[in-house]
Amino acid sequence: MKKIIFLFAVSFTTVASAASGAVRPLSLIREGGGFLQKGSAAEWVDIDGEKVLKLSSGVPGKSWGRMNWLKVDLERFRGKEFDFVFVYKTVGATQAAAAWDKTGKAKEPFRPACLNWWRENPEYATWIWPRFDLPEGGTTDGWIEHRERLYIGPNDDLTKAGAFLSASVATGDVYVKDWRLEIPERPFMDEVVEKAGAKVPDNYKCRYSKKWLDGKKYRGTVAIWSFKPEDFEKIASWGCNLVRMSRFQPLKDDYAKLEANLAVLKKHNVRVIFAPAAPDGKGNRKKYAIFNDDAMREAYLQGWEKLARHFKGRDEIWAFGLLNEPFQGLFGNPGDKYSYWQLEYEAIDRIRAIDPDRPIVASADFGGGPGDYSLAYMRPFPFKDVWYEIHFYSPLAYTHYQVLGKNLDLSKPTQTYPGISVFKGDSWNKDKLEAVFRASEPFREKYGARYFVGEFSVMRRMPGADRWLDDVCEICDKYVDLWTYHSYGEFHGWNLEYDESSPFERPAKVRPGEESARMKVMKKHWAKNHHD
Repeated sequence: MKKIIFLFAVSFTTVASAASGAVRPLSLIREGGGFLQKGSAAEWVDIDGEKVLKLSSGVPGKSWGRMNWLKVDLERFRGKEFDFVFVYKTVGATQAAAAWDKTGKAKEPFRPACLNWWRENPEYATWIWPRFDLPEGGTTDGWIEHRERLYIGPNDDLTKAGAFLSASVATGDVYVKDWRLEIPERPFMDEVVEKAGAKVPDNYKCRYSKKWLDGKKYRGTVAIWSFKPEDFEKIASWGCNLVRMSRFQPLKDDYAKLEANLAVLKKHNVRVIFAPAAPDGKGNRKKYAIFNDDAMREAYLQGWEKLARHFKGRDEIWAFGLLNEPFQGLFGNPGDKYSYWQLEYEAIDRIRAIDPDRPIVASADFGGGPGDYSLAYMRPFPFKDVWYEIHFYSPLAYTHYQVLGKNLDLSKPTQTYPGISVFKGDSWNKDKLEAVFRASEPFREKYGARYFVGEFSVMRRMPGADRWLDDVCEICDKYVDLWTYHSYGEFHGWNLEYDESSPFERPAKVRPGEESARMKVMKKHWAKNHHD
């Protein structure tokens, strides 16, 4: 998640919060007129006998029109999902040139309205800035209503919540008839569950078979299925008793090679959670077609049927992991035919029709990141023995240094864990990591769900990376029974066999007979598998 900082010299007008009782809509342009401050680029005009807000077009030398700010009280929506409703029209509007582009060809997106507040995870703020397509010719056919579903976490910081308005066009006019926030008639997930043909009552409780609850801890690593048998021998020698095996494509790949590697892990009593790739082998993010392409969707489901038949009654694979980091946005991508939840529900249904006792690992949206609220509004699947996967990489600017193009100054004490300051002058330590992790607890407490932490890691170059890993392992042990480090034998940034001091551009493995500080930490925790 990219962080964006905007600085404006503006005055504030506060929209008052609702009284106790039913949550009434919050009208952002009717309840205070805060967008009409001195120097504002907005004015009230009369159209067809109704007062509407007119936003002026771009300012010479600027990429957007003037920004108008309104401080808002969002308390009435805390812990709830709500709709961002924006009714507008444009007349002769053209896109503004992008301020960051020196060629003059790139254009700023048309996004006249924004809502923001600070999330519970202090790593970044939430900026809800929908993007609209300008019609050909720049003039809409009447009024357009844009509706988008949002969510505010129960512990989010709303003290500086605000709303922005800007024409965000180079020429032409933008008119705003209404901008309001309102509680929807029914929760988003109710619609998703109904579309999938499922029934999940609000008082549903997850069920788990005693045969799978042996009281043991399973700690291990992620590894690609196609590595050599000696790689899996090495993983077992490190003390791992769990492998999350990734990237296998059930309709294409070599089952004989897979069986050889599974035999090694079975010999060492290593539990396997099988997490295949999407049908196209590129993952499951929104830019791929799995949520819209019927042929790809059917290939995905047929792949699970083939795996279920192949491994029915066998324990080489303990559980099937359905989707790796599905990403559709908090409440789906507009226009998607299928939700990640529906896809996983159908996969479980087909698997259990063939192999009714196979445990399942399901993912929430955003990869199950606890700081992303992906479990806050999810519904459990109405099948027994379903675990829910979490990926933990907080704070992202630290764990993904240079992976996401971050350029932190590693010489500064503020970039060392514990004590790293990412945003807002915060200071990250074990307590803060645990607080972010606990954002997933309401789902567990309400439904009795069990979790599997399928990924956590930190870039090897980061000061204090070994301490971060140590703290996260202890947090995982406190809350879950199964976790896997990311990852074995892949990208050098995560690979424990690479030297922390070697440059990002010239990665080097540790010298023979030595171990990285991160490896020492992980081996310490994997050793617990044989002493618990």
